[in-house]
Amino acid sequence: MSARQLLAAILVVGGALAVAGPTAAERRGDDERGRALFTSKECARCHKPRGERALGPPLEELRRRQGMLELAGRLWNHAPAMLGVLEWQKLEWPAISPPEMADLMAYLRA
Repeated sequence: MSARQLLAAILVVGGALAVAGPTAAERRGDDERGRALFTSKECARCHKPRGERALGPPLEELRRRQGMLELAGRLWNHAPAMLGVLEWQKLEWPAISPPEMADLMAYLRA
């Protein structure tokens, strides 16, 4: 996926969320489901606990206490670097639905 395709996908998902709007439960997310998704979507492949060799920032850095807007901004800013690593590793961009993203964000904020 190119950077332009990634940006287009983000804008489409954002627009769909603005129109449809997630339910209260989807907005809240579940940190236990998020923990499972972090592994199943292979986020843990690049984001490991501090001290373990990894391609991305340590898990503790991702999971620091932060507000939703700060976390969303950090994820947005993270996308170009992640895209580059995925292309370098010949991996596909993970498909994450809006409810799954809410769960992942709940886990990262926990």
